[in-house]
Formats: sequence, C-alpha cells, structure tokens
Amino acid sequence: TAGGSQNKVWLLGWYIDKRNTIEVMMKEENDKWIVRQKVNGVTVAKTKALATIDPNVSYHVVLSYDGSRVTLNVNGTDIANFSPVSNPNGTVGYQVKNTTARFDSICIR
Repeated sequence: TAGGSQNKVWLLGWYIDKRNTIEVMMKEENDKWIVRQKVNGVTVAKTKALATIDPNVSYHVVLSYDGSRVTLNVNGTDIANFSPVSNPNGTVGYQVKNTTARFDSICIR
C-alpha cells in the first residue's frame, strides 16, 4: 500500500458475492490482519493477528483451506486460522479503500 490514514486492503478469497465471501483485510493503521467469513451478509467466523504492516513493502500472502481450517500465511508464517461455517467456494479478487495498493501473481490452486 502507499500508506495513509484508515487505509484498508482486502484479498477476497472464495468470493461468491459481496454477502458471501472469505476475506483477508490488511489494516495498516493499526497493524492488524483480519480474516473473516460472511454468509448472507453476516460475519459468521472471524480471527485477527497483530503484525507490523508498513507502506511500500511487499507481503507474500497465502490464504488456504485444508478441508477443515482456513489459514492465513504471511511471508512464510501462519498467523491466523479458523474453522469456516460452510465450505469456501467462488472466485478471488481484491478491494482497496483510502489508499493505493498493488497486487502481483494472484494464484489459485
């Protein structure tokens, strides 16, 4: 990200529509990574991890699902995980608010 007050960057993993998704939010303002699942617009599962987020730094982010747990890995370290309420499905994408951000090599396996 380019930094700034209240900036947020989302990686949308398993996006069906804006009401049904699993998303990773990176909040530089308070150095927090949040992973949550929404079903019909309601957050049904959520976890967070505190980790320093600096502007103009690249982060290698992996969001994975092993059949029972969703795990967030940042720069080779698992930092958060939770059990989803329903099986993740859909596509991927991203969203940016109050900042600019660059994404590279988005991969689905």
